[in-house]
Amino acid sequence: MKTGMFKYSLLVATMAFSGLTMAANPSATLLVKGQVSTGTCTAVLSTPDINLGTTSTDRLPATGSYAVKSSIVTELNVDCTSPLKYQISLTDNRSDSAEDATVLGLDSSFNGGLMGLGTTTDGIKIGGYQVGFASIKNAVNGSTTISPARLRKTMAADAQWEIPNNQVWAMAPVNNLVGKTTGSSYIAIGKSGEDEPCATTSATLVFQSNYYLSSELQSITDQEQIDGSVTFNLDYL
Repeated sequence: MKTGMFKYSLLVATMAFSGLTMAANPSATLLVKGQVSTGTCTAVLSTPDINLGTTSTDRLPATGSYAVKSSIVTELNVDCTSPLKYQISLTDNRSDSAEDATVLGLDSSFNGGLMGLGTTTDGIKIGGYQVGFASIKNAVNGSTTISPARLRKTMAADAQWEIPNNQVWAMAPVNNLVGKTTGSSYIAIGKSGEDEPCATTSATLVFQSNYYLSSELQSITDQEQIDGSVTFNLDYL
């Protein structure tokens, strides 16, 4: 009897020890995530809203358009975390209301540069406006001030950068009314005398805009809201 009891007791002790070695050890997991990226830029408009005020239909001509505002200055301030090359283009967010230049009494060369100002409740196109690239100021690469040159190119597949003259020239939005691929669609900053974009850490690009209200608004019977919207796109090169 004693021998049997001893064997039983030993068996129980062995099972208890085996249970301790099979238990899972406690643990905790640390996940490490993140991204590695090149430098980035921010773009801020000095005047994000332009108010054209209230215009009486009495001011509208019998045909064509009324130039309600002209040469309104807007500055685009671009700041980058490191020296970067980029180009700027425009997207007309009201392209479905863009009016033909000849309807507004303007030269057909304006087509492609005109953007929409919305439509009335009766579906009349309110008018059009254009944004022109005027100049560059405060262009800096790190601590070095750049003597900048304005560059432009079209949407044509083989388009090359070129240095234009010093006049203000209208930009054709990338989704322009007539699918225009000539004229100026992309702009960039280059060093003086060079026709390829250069890198900057900060710069201010100056634009001027002109606004035209259609003479067809004479038929409205209630107050209508002007509703233009354009996005300035910054694409890294």
